[in-house]
Amino acid sequence: MVKDWAGNQGTRLEDVPLDMTVGELLAEAKVELGLPPRTPYHLLHNDTKLGQGLTLQEVGVKDDEEVTVAPAVSAGSGC
Repeated sequence: MVKDWAGNQGTRLEDVPLDMTVGELLAEAKVELGLPPRTPYHLLHNDTKLGQGLTLQEVGVKDDEEVTVAPAVSAGSGC
């Protein structure tokens, strides 16, 4: 299950292979959740930010576990 950070919506992606990268899953989840394509996001699993180049297996995600799509927040420039 993939849900958005606010918990307002979620989607179940079928047949997600554990050798899929986090980035590939994130791209698919953004489409399914109807999130803006140009806004940067990342995936969280057990409150841990996942590296986009790693596979789901490498980051410890198991079948039927939940991951969360969260907006990528960066600090302001402090001007």
